[in-house]
Amino acid sequence: MVLRKRAVYHKWQLRDNSMKNGEDEAAKGRHFGSLLSRLVLLVACIGLMSGVTLPLTLGLLEPGYDASRQYISELGADGASRASLMNLLGFWPAGLSFILAMAYFAFHWKLALMRVGCIFMMGVGIGYIGAALFPCDAGCPAVGSFKQAMHNLTGLFEYGGAMIGLALLLSGLLKAGSKLRAALTGACFVCVALGFLMMLSASLNTPFGAWQRLADYALFVWLFVMTFLSVKYEVG
Repeated sequence: MVLRKRAVYHKWQLRDNSMKNGEDEAAKGRHFGSLLSRLVLLVACIGLMSGVTLPLTLGLLEPGYDASRQYISELGADGASRASLMNLLGFWPAGLSFILAMAYFAFHWKLALMRVGCIFMMGVGIGYIGAALFPCDAGCPAVGSFKQAMHNLTGLFEYGGAMIGLALLLSGLLKAGSKLRAALTGACFVCVALGFLMMLSASLNTPFGAWQRLADYALFVWLFVMTFLSVKYEVG
């Protein structure tokens, strides 16, 4: 009888230890997830500063630069007074931050549609890194040197990838029932599509610089807000 009681006690003790170990592992997983979310939020902050704040600042400092009628890329163009600063602290970190954040969301979101959308959204990062690797010619003409041609090509990756990616993410978010994130993504899609189409149809009198900023700034604000919401819902 005593041996039987000891066996039962030992069995319950093993079960308790197993449950505690499982709870510890779950707690570690939640801690790692919250830490990763915070790191990605920091990455999104860097993207916001390098993709929005720095171009705004340098645009005000660049002699003779008109942000409403000149492309963002012209701040890093050949001959620009602060081209190195824009390329190293603007385009590079902005592009990398977008790619890293989208990689995080691609693993974080479960729907295959949204994961594919994240892959397309990495085109924004490719566009910005391309702007750093292939600075545009002075004035950022449609036709120019080899660097200008590569610059234009990576720009197509940016806007094409963004529009397709946002459309896929919007569809996935609606299926998932995430109304707030879907509304933000839909608004960003409208800004990017409108800005891109207006740039394509721009004449000399069109403020294509303003239209580009509508599209690009909307992307980095969207990235930051989506990352912030991810931290808020997961961490508390």
